[in-house]
Amino acid sequence: ALTGIALFLCLLGKLGVKPFDIPEAKQEIVQGPLTEASGPILGIFEWSKVIRWFTFCVFYVDLFLGGGDGLPLPWNIISVLAKCLVLTFVFAVFEVANARFVISHAFKWLLKWPLVLSVIGMIGVLIFP
Repeated sequence: ALTGIALFLCLLGKLGVKPFDIPEAKQEIVQGPLTEASGPILGIFEWSKVIRWFTFCVFYVDLFLGGGDGLPLPWNIISVLAKCLVLTFVFAVFEVANARFVISHAFKWLLKWPLVLSVIGMIGVLIFP
């Protein structure tokens, strides 16, 4: 359970959800990764972000939320998509509710919470297999 929480907190940083969207700070960075992109290239960048959200949500659902739960074929896909929808909603709530971190604060936060939780979870698995 602790490793699942740690992975969820790390996914916030990997997906660039609002506290960790430092590379895409539109208000503060004049030259960013998407400054020169327009048209189809900008569309490819935006679609890659959507595919990344979906891929990481499916990965998390499969590892920690039971995946399709062994249901028959159409229902397991619906189950995975429903869980991904709920997880995406939780990510969106985090994005709306938080302000952007400074790079040093984001790094300290990631060292303080997800790293500690994952180490405690790994020690727990080693002690209680």
